[in-house]
Amino acid sequence: MNNTKKYIVIITSIILVLGIFIYTFIKYNNNEIFINSDNEDIMAIFVDGVRVNSIPLKTDGKVFDRAECTNNATASWDDNEWGINIRNLTGKAKCTLYFKSPYQVISGDLNTVGSVVKIANEEFYVIGQEDSSHVKLLSKWNLNVGNNIQP
Repeated sequence: MNNTKKYIVIITSIILVLGIFIYTFIKYNNNEIFINSDNEDIMAIFVDGVRVNSIPLKTDGKVFDRAECTNNATASWDDNEWGINIRNLTGKAKCTLYFKSPYQVISGDLNTVGSVVKIANEEFYVIGQEDSSHVKLLSKWNLNVGNNIQP
């Protein structure tokens, strides 16, 4: 092999190694989050306490509950964009996102008058159907709002 071929092989090898190095550096240092990278979980998602493989769709009727991240990273949820915002990424971090139903049926079901539904810390009676996607509710107790705030 003459010197010209040796130089071409050496230069091509160096370019290939540098390309792989630069790609790897950009991939892991560009604050990108991957659901699963190299078989290592970077983000976990739970819906109603069950681990799932993807973020629920906005139309699925779930609400964002909270996010927990490692390595001092912080996460917040944008309901309008239906996406996560992660801040303070100074290194590799893992985030767990929690979604839940906005209500909990305590007794009965949403179609039965007299059933009890819990929203946040308040309970309501089902008193009818407004239409196919809305339920009429009546507060089980006096709500602690407006001029009715109780200590």
